[in-house]
Amino acid sequence: MNLLELLHNEKVVKSLEKIDNDLKDLTEPSSDEKSIFLKIILLVETLFLRDRNSKTANIGRFFSRWHDKQTTIDDINEDIKMKKVKRDDIKFRLEDLSVEKEKLEYRLQEIIAEIDTNQWEPQKIDDELENLEWEPKRLQDWIDEASFPIDKEGLEGFIFEKLKEELIYNKKLNYNYGKERDNKN
Repeated sequence: MNLLELLHNEKVVKSLEKIDNDLKDLTEPSSDEKSIFLKIILLVETLFLRDRNSKTANIGRFFSRWHDKQTTIDDINEDIKMKKVKRDDIKFRLEDLSVEKEKLEYRLQEIIAEIDTNQWEPQKIDDELENLEWEPKRLQDWIDEASFPIDKEGLEGFIFEKLKEELIYNKKLNYNYGKERDNKN
């Protein structure tokens, strides 16, 4: 069997992968395994060397102090991280609220300007209405004021009343006479 055939054999490839993984585990332990080794060292140092006043007893004392305070340090560091995240979140939210406030202030200024612009409009319209209400009466007076008096008691008055009734009241008088022709040009 040659090397190429061995590499294509599934059992051989699985065995080689298992050996490779085992070698990696021995040479590069994972973080969990490192913590186990540190705990074993800690136990050995704290139990044996510290009590015997060995030259390396300081190592045991260090690990003893480290073990006692490390959870507190980790908790404080985690609390610091969370407070920084909360602080950054609040800063970001404050920036959003500041932008929103500026938008609302700008919109408020627009509304105030619109109020200032439009507050006199109703009075202007009332004045225009008052002037327009008098215009038909003035024009009616002008129409009734004939350059030649019409004898309302005679035949002329009878014809005038019939024409007035037919043309004005029945709306057969063409007010736009000639305007259609002018608009086409």
